Amino acid sequence: MAIDEFQQLNNVTFIFAGSQQHLMGQLFNSPSMPFYRSTQFMKIEPIKHEEYREFICRLFRHGTITISEEIADQMLEWANHHTYYVQLLCNRLYNSGETRISRDTWQIEANKLIRETELVFFSYRDMLTNAQWSLLKALGSENKVFSPTSKDFLEKFHLGTSATVVQSLKALIKKELIFKDYDPKGVSFYSVYDLLFQHWIRNQ
Repeated sequence: MAIDEFQQLNNVTFIFAGSQQHLMGQLFNSPSMPFYRSTQFMKIEPIKHEEYREFICRLFRHGTITISEEIADQMLEWANHHTYYVQLLCNRLYNSGETRISRDTWQIEANKLIRETELVFFSYRDMLTNAQWSLLKALGSENKVFSPTSKDFLEKFHLGTSATVVQSLKALIKKELIFKDYDPKGVSFYSVYDLLFQHWIRNQ
């Protein structure tokens, strides 16, 4: 549908959704793009932990599968409350045939998910320079990195100079392996895009 056709639909509301924030930003914030300043932005925050935990336990109970709140907490923490990975893990567990979900049960399935994608992760690693891979491993060791060019961070992970890190950050963002976001106070941080990749990195 052409842009002028969108503009003529007065009684239709369009929702544009996406997880790749830099692409969404370019689409609606760049003056050279046809959708420039044509929408109202809304950032969807993660589902509250308590509500998500209750939801998981309730659905497993409906399937006559026993799961404790403690186990649901562990799974949410592993998935970093990211809905895609929460549902991915829960789906595997729900269809595993197990009638009781333990710590060992969910960790086995989580490790299977990581191993199934390992070939893709090897290809990621092979396309990076040593400096980029070192930075990616450092970022993957933490959920959020607020000061990747700070002296403490550079020394902790032996990353060399801040100039090298800045170049590597730009390259990793361009390759869509990491993203930059802001906390509720407006402070920027960096994180690894793919949670499974992040868990895999931590084991390297």
